[in-house]
Amino acid sequence: MDWPTRIKVLCWRICDDDAALQLQALGFDNRLSATVSVWETERALREYTFKSLHGQFIDRKREWFEDVEGPQLVIWNVDPDDQPTFGEAFERLEILKANGPSSAAYSWSH
Repeated sequence: MDWPTRIKVLCWRICDDDAALQLQALGFDNRLSATVSVWETERALREYTFKSLHGQFIDRKREWFEDVEGPQLVIWNVDPDDQPTFGEAFERLEILKANGPSSAAYSWSH
């Protein structure tokens, strides 16, 4: 697959109170940890996720988080000026869960 110049990613971390309020408005409780971020390349995202200090925490996620069935991360192509929202991210995650990987929603394996 050719990677776009920017991708949006739903990961599992909340950065600020505004994000927490957005998640509450979507019906999620305060036990969910989520973030939406934009990356220039898939390589940059992989480097950060697995090869930086962040990767050491990913390796220990079972110490802090309950197991979740199904995909926990969704990636989709975006235009350079798009601004991600939690609503859009969770819609894309549901598309991935329901239909598997596609151009609308995919994960690391695609």
